[in-house]
Amino acid sequence: MKAALLILVTAGVAAAAWFGLRPDHAPPAAAVDPASLHPGTMAVKTDPAAVFQQALWRRPSAEDKILHAVRREWITEPTRGVAHWQWFLAIEPGPALRKWLREENSFAVHPAAAAPVSAAPGWFPQDFSDCEILTGGTTGHLVLLFTRDGKTLYATDTGGGLTPGAPGSATAAPPPPAATGRLPLTPPPASTSK
Repeated sequence: MKAALLILVTAGVAAAAWFGLRPDHAPPAAAVDPASLHPGTMAVKTDPAAVFQQALWRRPSAEDKILHAVRREWITEPTRGVAHWQWFLAIEPGPALRKWLREENSFAVHPAAAAPVSAAPGWFPQDFSDCEILTGGTTGHLVLLFTRDGKTLYATDTGGGLTPGAPGSATAAPPPPAATGRLPLTPPPASTSK
């Protein structure tokens, strides 16, 4: 009886030590130099409104307070445009932006238990335990982190390939109208009979 009690107490103390001394979250990942993520030359943009607009496909409203913004673009060949891109935002969203992202779910995000984020700036959270994590988007790499108090939104996405448009000419003639349906594009010949 005493031996069983001793084993039970020892197991309890070992379990308490294991769970009590273990860190609550994973240790932070080693810092990664963003320039080394992709080949080519990296350009960095930090204009808050421009980064916001490229990232979220809309202009910030007067109610949206952009705390931090950075967009990285890697170019391997200037004539081919951007080969890879990555952006990070920290925003105190206004009611319209919050509704657009959460209720209207404009980017088709869904709740997730974790989110892979690489080479984040120092102001971007490393520990997401105080955030609601939503992931998805068109590339599948969009991450929205809403703090539990709802005051701050952290967002990031990454992807590849933005090719510049074809050069245009101001004097180029518009293309001919396409024939639709089965009617001919020319009028019928004039009738000779009366």
